[in-house]
Amino acid sequence: MSKQALEQVVRKAATDVRFRAQLARDFDVAVKPYKLTTAEKAQLRTGAGAGEAENMPERLAARNTARNTARNTARNTARNTARNTARNTARNTARNTARLDS
Repeated sequence: MSKQALEQVVRKAATDVRFRAQLARDFDVAVKPYKLTTAEKAQLRTGAGAGEAENMPERLAARNTARNTARNTARNTARNTARNTARNTARNTARNTARLDS
């Protein structure tokens, strides 16, 4: 039960700005509803739970979304550049050929 409470506090601190502010302002009042041991409270105060916050589903999803967005943007930019280059080359070749034939 205590580990669940610790995870709940870390998860809430990772997603709730007001809760984080309350933790900074008055730590004991913020964690009072959770059944935490003295050692867990000390661990939270020193930030030892920060490593756990990095592997939370919300953070992982945000990281993956950012990576996918960056990849897709790079791919689309490369595709569009290649298409435009090919189109412009074909147009210029056709124009030059038409000029030379006239």
